[in-house]
Parts: sequence; C-alpha cells; structure tokens
Amino acid sequence: MFTRTLIFCTLLSVSLACIGGGSSGCCSAPAPSCGGAPPCPSAPQGFIGSYPSSGGYAVAPAPSGGAYARAPNAYATSNVRAAEESNNEFMQEALREMKEIETTLISHLATQTSLQVDLRPYENLIVKIEDKTEERLGKLARVSLKGARTVVINVSERPSTIKSIKAALQNSALSSSVNVQQEGVVLYVATPLMTRERREKMAEEASGTLLNDYKKKVNEVYVRVQKKASSSTKCADEEKRTRDNLLVMKRAMEEKGVQAVKEAKKKLLTEVI
Repeated sequence: MFTRTLIFCTLLSVSLACIGGGSSGCCSAPAPSCGGAPPCPSAPQGFIGSYPSSGGYAVAPAPSGGAYARAPNAYATSNVRAAEESNNEFMQEALREMKEIETTLISHLATQTSLQVDLRPYENLIVKIEDKTEERLGKLARVSLKGARTVVINVSERPSTIKSIKAALQNSALSSSVNVQQEGVVLYVATPLMTRERREKMAEEASGTLLNDYKKKVNEVYVRVQKKASSSTKCADEEKRTRDNLLVMKRAMEEKGVQAVKEAKKKLLTEVI
C-alpha cells in the first residue's frame, strides 16, 4: 500500500511540473520527466554575467564590496552590454528607453554644471508684452554673451518690449543671481562670479534634482515594461527570467546615472576658469 501511494505521488508531482510553465504548456522540470511537453526556453548563458546568477540569468545585484566597490561603473557597463546582446524584446524595449533617459541626463548635466554662462534660460524666458500676449525672449531680442559673464540683450528690433523684458527678468528665477542694467535699447545682465560656494550649490542640485528625476524615469520604464512582459509571456520560467533581468538592468542604468553625476560634480569642483 505504501509503495502504491509513493508511486502515485511521484507521478502527480511530475504532471504538475509539466504544466507549471503556464498556458503555453512548456515544462520547467527536467526533459525526461515531461514526456512530450516542450521545455521552457532557456536563458541566454552568461546574460548579465557580472552579477550573481542562477541558471544563466541574474537574480541579485552586484556585491557591495570587493571589485564592485572599486569599479561599480564597470559592472553597470558590463550588464548593459549584455542587455544589448539579448534577443529578448522586452529587454530591448526597456534598454532603448532607458538609454534615451540617460542621454537626457548627460545633456542636462552638461548644461547645469557648466562653468560657462548658458544663454538658453534667457532665450527661453517667457515675456508678457503689453498686448497681453506671451513670447519667448529669444523671439523679441538678440541674446549674446560679452566677455565671460555678461549677457547682452539687444531689443533694437522691438524697442517697445524692453520694459516688459526687464520686468520678466526681474520677476524670474534668474532675478536672485543677476543684475540688470539698461543702456538705450540694450540690457546688460551681469551674472555672478563662480565662487566655491556657488559651485558646491550647483553640484548638490545635480546630485539631487537631476539624479532623482533620472532614477524616477528609469523606474517608470522598468515598471511599465515588466508589467507588459508579465501579461504577454505565457511560460512562467521565461517570465521570471525577464523580470529578474529587467530589474538588474534597471539597477545597472541607475548606477550609470550615479557615475555620470559623480563625474560632472568632480569636473565642476576642480575645473579652472
């Protein structure tokens, strides 16, 4: 009686394993145990290999010490490169969007941590003119740089707007850091000297606002693509592989953002002008 019960339980467990892959009918048990059921697709060997892995796919972030502590960007780069070589459509979709977010971060870092005066905030400043309409300052006047720190706003083509432009400058976020002087139809905006305190403030803004916004957007891509993969993938093993790899790729892209901000801060605090 005991022998018959044991045989029955063994057969039952094999049957459950053979249908455990989901509605596709793939089998997550060893092939000989499943009869004619197809096996679940195997993960690409070595995928995201710099992180601890099981069965060829990543299941955890890199260790916090040792080589990772000395060169975290190397792990991030290795994992992103592995994702690029993956033929998983969900990985490719997430990676493409995350790289676009990374490109935007690097562009913003170049602008907001530059020691040179950026004319774009002036050109894009919205000015309310007398007829109650709104225009970009760049459409109302010619904006240029004189010397290292003086912004010149020439309003000769539309001199009637100079009062509105001056008011817009004084009421904008720029007002706390600039001094506006008028000579005829030209405004001279003296920007502050780049002191050590100002550099440190710019560095903190980069590591705070920019990095947090970057991580938030990367996570939004991860969550959306992960949900899409879960609802579209029928095989449980494949769905788990995709979910785990998406998570590790998200962490790798976050690390790349951290390293980009560190490099920008280092340059900002050491560059000579």
